[in-house]
Amino acid sequence: MTEPLKVVVPDVVGLTSTEATKSLERVGLKVGDARLTASSETTTGNVSSTEPAGGTVVDAGTTVNLAFSSGPVRVKVPDVIGMTRSAAEAKLKSAGLAIGNDKTTPSTGATIGTVMSATPPVGALTDIGSEVRLEIADAPAKISSGPKAAGWTPQSILESIQPFVQPGLFGVLGLTVL
Repeated sequence: MTEPLKVVVPDVVGLTSTEATKSLERVGLKVGDARLTASSETTTGNVSSTEPAGGTVVDAGTTVNLAFSSGPVRVKVPDVIGMTRSAAEAKLKSAGLAIGNDKTTPSTGATIGTVMSATPPVGALTDIGSEVRLEIADAPAKISSGPKAAGWTPQSILESIQPFVQPGLFGVLGLTVL
């Protein structure tokens, strides 16, 4: 009795269905079942894996099953508004998302240190592993008021802007430079 002819399963990952079929049949293999599987590494519609895998030695005539990429896995950005940064990070990681660079924004309405918004926004579909940028509430900006703010006096302010104002405008505004 003769041993069956052995062939190597060609690596067809990344090829179209037509290209993969031709490559497999060229070495004496049959194309079996096809299925869709999520893949961020392979172009949507192309072969993302085979069973048996490329490089495997098999008998000629063996059936090779193909998986085609349906594109990357997409997940919804979970609701993290109002959470602390660490709680939001944990929730995003459990959803398969990464944390991008935070942005802090002065706020008078949100609790300091909590998430005010996310980009992409809560509820949006995004690729698994994508970064979500959080906007974190910070203390409101302090506004100094009064004539001695930053070392300026009303007189010094008027003097500094006088060269840029039309002559006589101070009088129209009811202001005088002494």
